Amino acid sequence: MLQKFAKDKNTSKLLAWAVFEYLQAGETEGAYKVFDLVLQTYPEAPETIGALLSLATAAIQGDDRARIEPTVQTLLTRFAPTEAKASALHTVADMLGWKCRDYGNYPLEEQNLPGICNRCLLAIANYTLATWPKSDWAMWAERDLATAAMHRGDYSSAETAISRLSTDYADRKDTPAALNFLADCCLALKKDNAAETVYQHVVKEYPTYDLILLTKVGLGVIQIRQGDDQGAEATFQKILADYANHPRLAEAVNLMAEEYSKRAFQDPPWLPSGGPYLSEEAKTYLRKAAEKWDLIVTTLPVHPSITPSAHYDLATTYYYLGEYPKVEKHCSQLRAGWPTDEHAWMTYVLTVKTYQDSLWKGEIRQKECDAKTKLIYDELVSRYPNCPAAPMVRDWLNRNGRSIEGENK
Repeated sequence: MLQKFAKDKNTSKLLAWAVFEYLQAGETEGAYKVFDLVLQTYPEAPETIGALLSLATAAIQGDDRARIEPTVQTLLTRFAPTEAKASALHTVADMLGWKCRDYGNYPLEEQNLPGICNRCLLAIANYTLATWPKSDWAMWAERDLATAAMHRGDYSSAETAISRLSTDYADRKDTPAALNFLADCCLALKKDNAAETVYQHVVKEYPTYDLILLTKVGLGVIQIRQGDDQGAEATFQKILADYANHPRLAEAVNLMAEEYSKRAFQDPPWLPSGGPYLSEEAKTYLRKAAEKWDLIVTTLPVHPSITPSAHYDLATTYYYLGEYPKVEKHCSQLRAGWPTDEHAWMTYVLTVKTYQDSLWKGEIRQKECDAKTKLIYDELVSRYPNCPAAPMVRDWLNRNGRSIEGENK
């Protein structure tokens, strides 16, 4: 095609599209070979940068430690500083920033993924600041500098970058989003004082920020961690009242519920007894979490991922509280409403655990436990034959199913 149509204006677009198609088919080697042709033949075409962005995205999402850094270096060094390049670098940096946030305090080493991602994020940020100073791209680069610094444990440099972001770029449209991201990073790293400072700055300086409810949820999470239950509940109720129709309200409620659940399993109040025994304080926190999740499944508009996840979280919470009818209720609702959800197959295993616990407590006999288990396991392997639990379930059915059937004849 290159020999016959190299000068055709659409050939570069077709080749760039071929890179994407190779990636979609899982043919990474083929994608890179086609990209090399695109880069050699059309080094300045906008679609060449687009093709490289596809490669970078695939490498980062696939945790391909051999390709992330070389791909980023190609993007940094092989193209003129155009808007297309700046946009591509920002997209890549955004993905790397989320990776660094997720890695948290994981040790940085030269060839491990956290180290590679941190190094690439820092390189993009420094290049962007040098090439497009004081631009909106530079504003995001300051965020990325702070993210990389926090990931390295260099909080002094992070604070300096946050300070520049708060002053030099105070009037930019996306500054509150950048600051909120950094506050979330501090929260993930258990730097609650730093997170609180940034959250409060956003609330004070950007009261009309469209996601300010998530900023306020961050402050609520800190109150939960500090044991300020009254303050946390007041924050939660204010969010419900002020943002009743906000499209991200379910996410905000879920974040508060998750933090209450985490609080329940700290020590204290989680009792170090070696068994599933909860202190009264832990039960209180779990019930607070359940109240929030129940609000999601009963009152708020259905969310495609948060609502089914809340059903599963309710089921597991009620399992720890020993309220088994509620476990089965939410397991059944999840399976009926969202059969393809990632938690759907897990509800069967959780249901069987309630049978086993009831047997252990003497509430049911072995024969009844096995019969109920067989019904649940038969349905599990029928509906989810390739789920991770399927081999174990089939083994149980092979060992126990026939004996149960014989007893029932």
